[in-house]
Amino acid sequence: MADEEDTGVEVENEDVKQEDVEQEDVKQEDVEQEELSDDEKLMAKLEEAVEVDVEDIGPLRKKLDISIPRALIEERLGEQFEELKREAVVPGFRRGRAPLRLVEKRFGHEVGDELTAQLVSSGYLAAVKKLELNTLGDPLVWAKIPEQVSDESGMNRVVVSEKLVSTEQALEHLHMPKEDDFTFSCEVELRPEFELPALDGIAVEKTARTVTDEDVTAECKRMLAFRGSYTPVEGEPVEADDLVVGDMKVVVDGKTIKSEANAMLAARDQRYEGLQLTGFGDVLIGKKAGEEVKVEVTFPEDFDTPELRGKSGSFELTIHDIKRLVIPKLTPELLAEFGYEDEGEMREAVKASMEQRLQSRVKEAMRVQVTKYLLDNADFQLPESLSQRQTDTVVRRRMVELYQAGAPEAEITKRMDELRVQAAAEATTDLKLFFVLDKIAEEREIEVTEDEINGTIASIAAMQGKRFDRMRDELSKNDGMRALYLRIRDAKVLDALLESAEITEKNESENESAGTVKRGSGRKGN
Repeated sequence: MADEEDTGVEVENEDVKQEDVEQEDVKQEDVEQEELSDDEKLMAKLEEAVEVDVEDIGPLRKKLDISIPRALIEERLGEQFEELKREAVVPGFRRGRAPLRLVEKRFGHEVGDELTAQLVSSGYLAAVKKLELNTLGDPLVWAKIPEQVSDESGMNRVVVSEKLVSTEQALEHLHMPKEDDFTFSCEVELRPEFELPALDGIAVEKTARTVTDEDVTAECKRMLAFRGSYTPVEGEPVEADDLVVGDMKVVVDGKTIKSEANAMLAARDQRYEGLQLTGFGDVLIGKKAGEEVKVEVTFPEDFDTPELRGKSGSFELTIHDIKRLVIPKLTPELLAEFGYEDEGEMREAVKASMEQRLQSRVKEAMRVQVTKYLLDNADFQLPESLSQRQTDTVVRRRMVELYQAGAPEAEITKRMDELRVQAAAEATTDLKLFFVLDKIAEEREIEVTEDEINGTIASIAAMQGKRFDRMRDELSKNDGMRALYLRIRDAKVLDALLESAEITEKNESENESAGTVKRGSGRKGN
C-alpha cells in the first residue's frame, strides 16, 4: 500500500511540474509577442492571411495579385483608432475622452492612407516570403493614374490609364476599400539560380606598360577641362557633343503625347525619358538655331505606359540655343592655381601621378580578364528586356568609375547621356556579372568596411578637388553610395580570385606567347 501511495504522489508531482512548464511556455510566448513591434505583428498575421495568385510573365519575372482579407483590415483599423483615441486631441473633449465614432470620422482618411501604405509594403513582403521568392530590387505596382491629354481639337481631357510604377507613385493612387478585401498587383524580378564555374587557376595575362608624352599631354588637357564651361555659340552649326536647348515633343499616330519647353540634350545618341534616340547625334550635327530635327523611336517593352509598348513614333526638337564646352588655355595664372611654376614642372608631376595610377590600371585590366572568364563560364539566362531601374544602376556605376578615374565634373556631366546609351546595351551583362560576384562574395564572406568606403571617397575627393564631406554628399545622391560599395566589393572579389590565378607576364611589345607563367601565385603578379 505504501508503495502505491508513493507512486500516486510522484504522478501528482509530475502533473504539477508539467502544468508549470506549460504555464511558463505561455508566459514566454506572451513576452515574445509583447516584444514584437506593430509592424512585426502585422507581418506575422499577413504571412498567414495573405492570398497570392502568381503569373509568369517572362524569364525571372512574375506578376503577383495580392489580396488581404477584410477581417485583418478591420482588426488593424480598430487597433489604430483605439490607439489614436487615447492620444488624439479633439476640440470639446479632454485627451482620450472623444467618442470613437468621432475619432474615426475626424482621422479616418489619414488612418486609411497610412494603413494602405503599410499593407502594400508589408503585404508584398508577406507574399514574397509565403512563395519563397528570391526577388531582385523593389517591385513595380500597377495603379490607375489620371492624366491630361490633348485631343485632335486641342482640348484637354482627363484619361485614367493603368500603369506600372514605383511603390511610392502607386500609393498616391491606391485607396483602401470601405467593405471589400484590399487587392493590388505588382511585378517583380527574380534572382537566377546557378552554379559557379571553377574559381582557381583562372588564366590571366599581365602586360607591362609605360607612360608616354602623349599620355601626359592628354592628362593635362583633362585637368584643364576642370575649368571648362559650356558657352553659347551664335550663328554656328551644331558640333558633336554640343549641348542643344530647344522645344521637344514626342508624337505617336499624329498625336503629341509628351512635350517639354527648353529641353537640354547633347548632340549624340542618348536615352531620353525611357526612349532610345538612335541617330539623334547625326541629325543634330550641322544644324543651326531655328531648325528642326526628328528621329524615329520605338517604345521599349518595359515602357511605363503599357499601351505604348512596342509602338513607333517620332522624337522632334526645335533648336533654340547651342552651347559648347570651352577649355581654357594654360596660362601662368592658371599654372599658379594648379600649384606649379611652369609647364615643365606640371608635366613632371602629372607623369609621376600617372605612373602611380598605372599600376591600378594594370590590375584593373587583369580584373577585366577574370570578369570575362566568369561571364563566359557562368551558365544562366536573364530577361531579354530589363527594367529601366537596372539601366539606371549601370549608369550610376559608370559615373563612380569616372569619378575614380579622375574625370572632371564637366566631362562627367557631358557624358551622362552617352552613359545611358551604353548602359542600356550593357545592362544585361552587368546584371549577370552582379549575380556572379554577389554569389562569390557571399560564399567567401567578402565584405566592405566603412574605412574602405571613406578611403575611396577621400581619394575621389582629392582628384576632384573637393572636400570629403561634399564628395560624400554628392555620391549619396541617386544611390551613388551603393554603387561605390559594389565597386569596392567587386574589386575585392576579383583580387581574391587573382591570388589563385595562373598569371602570364609580358611586355606590351611582346607577342602573346612571350612571358613567364606563374602558377597559383597571383600575389607575385600584382
